Amino acid sequence: PGAPNAIPDPSGCDLPTVPISTIQGDGDATPCAGLTVTTTGVVVGDYEYDPNVSTLRGFYLQDPVGDGDSATSDGLFVFNGNNDSVSLGDVVRVTGAASEFQGQTQISAASIVVEGTGTVAPVDVTFPRTAAGDLEPYEGMLVTLPQTMYVTEHFQLGRFGQVVVSSGGRLQQPTNVVEPGAPALALQAANDLNRIIIDDHLRGRAALGVEHPPGRGHHDWHHRRHDLHVGGQQCERQRLPAAADQRPERARVLRRHQPTADLRA
Repeated sequence: PGAPNAIPDPSGCDLPTVPISTIQGDGDATPCAGLTVTTTGVVVGDYEYDPNVSTLRGFYLQDPVGDGDSATSDGLFVFNGNNDSVSLGDVVRVTGAASEFQGQTQISAASIVVEGTGTVAPVDVTFPRTAAGDLEPYEGMLVTLPQTMYVTEHFQLGRFGQVVVSSGGRLQQPTNVVEPGAPALALQAANDLNRIIIDDHLRGRAALGVEHPPGRGHHDWHHRRHDLHVGGQQCERQRLPAAADQRPERARVLRRHQPTADLRA
C-alpha cells in the first residue's frame, strides 16, 4: 500500500487558489495564519511604496464576486514592502504568508502577477452601526458612505490628515447633555457606534498649520481647512480597509478621492 492520502484542511487554506473570504474567515482573525496561500482579486486601493512619503507599503485586493456570506469580508491587505507593483483596477494573483497585523488580515507578498484589469462595485456602509465590531465583514473592501456625514472632530487633521465623521450631526460629549453615570455611559456607547475616521492613508506627520496643495505626497485635506468645521457636512465615497482593533471608534476609511461634496458649516 502507498502513503496515506493527505487530509484536506477543513478551513480551505490549502486550496491551490484560496478565496479571499476564506483567508478572512468569519471571525476576527484569519484561519490561515502562518500558511502560504495564493489568491486573486482586483486592486481597490493602491498605497504602495513611495520614496518621497511614508505610505502603507501595500495594496487592498478584493474579490469582485465574493462568496455571498455577510459574515466574511471579500477584501484584504497585501503587504508589498519597498515595491510598487500594481495599479488600481489590476486583476492580481498573489502568493504569500497570511497573518494578522494590528488587527488586519494581510498577505505578505512573495509573488505578484498582474493578469488583467477589472472593476469592483462598492458596498454601502451606513451609520450608526448596530454592534461593536460589526464592520469586520467589510475589512479591506471598497465601500460607499451614502449618508450625509458631519465633522465631529478634526484634532488630528493637522498632524495625521484624519477627520472623524458621524451621521445625524455632530456627536456631543455625553456629560454636556446628560447626567454623569449610566445616562452618560449609554450615550457614549451610542456615539461609539456612530463615528468613523476618514484618513488620508499617509503614515507620517504633517507640519501643524501648513496648508499643502492637493497631491499624493501631502496631507491633502489641508488646502480645504478653511472650509472644514466641526458640525460641517461631508459626503464621501471611500474604501473601508480595516478596523485595527475592531472597536467602532477606531474603524477608518482611507480616501481614494477628494470629497464628493463641499463642506458646509
